[in-house]
Amino acid sequence: MGFFSSFQSASKAPGESIDTVEVGRTLLNKLEEAKPDLAAPAPEASRQSVLDENVQKKLKEELAELRKQEKDVQKQIALALEKENLERESSSWLSKDKGQSSQLLQQELDRVKTQIEKYNRRDMASFPEVVKARQAVVQCYRDHAGRTLDCWKEVEQFKNAFAEAEKELMAAWK
Repeated sequence: MGFFSSFQSASKAPGESIDTVEVGRTLLNKLEEAKPDLAAPAPEASRQSVLDENVQKKLKEELAELRKQEKDVQKQIALALEKENLERESSSWLSKDKGQSSQLLQQELDRVKTQIEKYNRRDMASFPEVVKARQAVVQCYRDHAGRTLDCWKEVEQFKNAFAEAEKELMAAWK
């Protein structure tokens, strides 16, 4: 039998109902009686130190467990990011066909090499007209040291030869 049933049988007849105010007051009285004594003596110093040590030990164990769990979570996150990066890379142009990725890479390298060869700086020996016109300008300037304006025809020929060489280079790059 519980608290309320014993209370009911003690104060009321079996068929009667319990008044709510009465139950509340009785419950309050019982709780006040059961209130712990706040002036209870503290445990001895040796017992308290043992309790403190046990609490600290448990805290250290819990902290170590939490750190382990944190490391596990960090590893899982790193693995997930690595997997995501691999998936992203596998969808790139280079890895469309995984069986032939080395062949695709070689083809791409060959294509880049040919483009670089197109853009390589060419020396003047590959343009004999420019070299010839340049030498004519230099010779004319030497011959007419005080009258360089007399070399305008040679300068024009040099400019035209250079423009033609430039056009050839640009056409080769396209």
